[in-house]
Amino acid sequence: MEPWDDVQTEIARLWPAPDDRFPRPLDQLIPLVLPVGIVAVADLRPRTVADWLARLGVTDWPVPSDCRLAGCLIAARGHGLILVNSDLDPAEQRFTLAHEVAHFWLDYQRPRQRALAALGPAGLEILDGARPPTPAERITALLHRVTLGLHLHLLDPWEGAGTPDWLEERANRFALALLAPAAAVWARLDGPPDHGLADRLAALLTATFGLPAGPARLYAARLAAQRLPSPLVAALRAR
Repeated sequence: MEPWDDVQTEIARLWPAPDDRFPRPLDQLIPLVLPVGIVAVADLRPRTVADWLARLGVTDWPVPSDCRLAGCLIAARGHGLILVNSDLDPAEQRFTLAHEVAHFWLDYQRPRQRALAALGPAGLEILDGARPPTPAERITALLHRVTLGLHLHLLDPWEGAGTPDWLEERANRFALALLAPAAAVWARLDGPPDHGLADRLAALLTATFGLPAGPARLYAARLAAQRLPSPLVAALRAR
């Protein structure tokens, strides 16, 4: 399965009957399909996250360097809280929220569901940190890549803070497909698939789907590559 097929499959599991309004008001829609709260916070930084963790009873979190954050995901006991930096422009806030939703679903909720299916009802005590796992239960949790206890993800404006690159890339793919499904993009595009296609797609992705300019250009290039012939094919056709 191709990486983009993988995220489309997961989005379909999360959202079988998606809302077709664009830009998608994720702050309104996501709490309807996931046990997630969303809060916009000005000047979001790790010390702000530490304050929120303290409200949840976590007082021993070592605060990393005090950089500006685009967003943050806090997940525990099957629920999540997403903090989004309200100083970002609306498009960046929207993409940040979609990115953190991806981390909640792909890196927390889905592994948790798979681990519970393997561990049975007693698995809740382990996953929520109520009791330590047995060696066999720990191996099961590791095999399903599930976080035991608190799950935390910080996103600075440019990269995932300490998160493996492949997880960040997968979250970005999920966010793009969630905000701008390929079928919806093609249905709204005017004109033929000519060599100005990528530019027209990028303009559509920002104006209609509310993507930030940078992700819109990258996504547009990928979509255009699906429709435009390769340079070799184009050269052969021209002969």
